[in-house]
Amino acid sequence: KKGTKVLDMGCGWGAFLEHTQYFGYALPSLAILLVVRRGWLKPECLLALAAAVIQVAFLGQGGGRRVIGVMVGAAILVWMLAQPGLKLKKMLGVGVGVVGLLFIMDFVLEIRTQGYEAYVESGSRFDRLHVDDNFLRLAQVIEIIPDKHPFVYLQPIFFAMIRPIPRVFLESKPIDPGFDLPSELGIEGVSLSMSIIGEWYMSFGWVAVMFGGWLHGRLASAANALREDWVLANNPIMFALAVMVLVSG
Repeated sequence: KKGTKVLDMGCGWGAFLEHTQYFGYALPSLAILLVVRRGWLKPECLLALAAAVIQVAFLGQGGGRRVIGVMVGAAILVWMLAQPGLKLKKMLGVGVGVVGLLFIMDFVLEIRTQGYEAYVESGSRFDRLHVDDNFLRLAQVIEIIPDKHPFVYLQPIFFAMIRPIPRVFLESKPIDPGFDLPSELGIEGVSLSMSIIGEWYMSFGWVAVMFGGWLHGRLASAANALREDWVLANNPIMFALAVMVLVSG
């Protein structure tokens, strides 16, 4: 509006600030690896853990549970892989980490639509674990495409490639990958997850789904190669992040 100064995080120069968050995705894993090798009470380890908590808290404000799951899940895997053997202490630590991750992800879901203060005032509590309705959304995509909406072909790939480019440099930058499920269903203010299968389908149909299955199999095979003992001993973060990104996708 006229006379209003707005920091446009998605379009203007502010996009550079938005994309710096990507550099923090590996921070929890780096902090845990530092703890395993140097101990919990070292000053550098405490600083790294504090930075990781701050990073997770900031990203959690966006309401996306998948990013939190990838970051913290990778850190849990690093905790497992950086210590040889299956000791009771390690297994208890993994169990506590998994339960804590589920709690954090559900907490993000609870407050992302109402905010923390409204959550506290309403006296809400956790009564169950929530999961995404990917199968429902996938079925809806199959019903809509191609009968009511054409295949989008290479638009999602192009959109992913140019997404880091601020609109100040590319005025014609698209705002979506060619298909927006909430808009098609008449729902506003939400994002609906249909998994990578739905994204492959909306590109080229079942042929793309088969190709995507083959491609993800190859990616899983490449990630599995990082399980070599000498690789895990030196840098388990690469394997942990690769596994969590594939699982999240």
